[in-house]
Amino acid sequence: MKIVPDEGQPEKYTVTFKDGYSEGDEAIIDVQEVEEGQSAVAPDDPTRDGYTFMGWDTDFSNVTANLTVTATWEKNEEPQPEKYTVTFKDGYSDGDAAVLKTEEVEKGKAATAPADPTRDGYTFKGWDTDFSNVTANLTVTAT
Repeated sequence: MKIVPDEGQPEKYTVTFKDGYSEGDEAIIDVQEVEEGQSAVAPDDPTRDGYTFMGWDTDFSNVTANLTVTATWEKNEEPQPEKYTVTFKDGYSDGDAAVLKTEEVEKGKAATAPADPTRDGYTFKGWDTDFSNVTANLTVTAT
């Protein structure tokens, strides 16, 4: 709204600062009356979970009309979970044991074992290392 000044007084304008994200209409953070040619004063930077405040979308340093100034945001990157390599080996090949499976596992999650290996004359008893809560790179060998 334009405020009509008394004779010889500068005109005044309304500067409205909005948050730029509220449901429906954006929430009003601040409303100021500013004399023509003067600057509005930015309110404290707003906050928003999961976003970084990037600034205001409109210059409010030389007000010559009513203004709506809206906060702008940048979505924060989601942190990537730590992942570890779990290697399952057969435990009986000549030299190094043969790799049966390699899997990337998020920290704290379980790896998925391959099918139980077979070997003539032997019974598979299980795996030599627990892989239900992976917190480091891991080699699991059949026994």
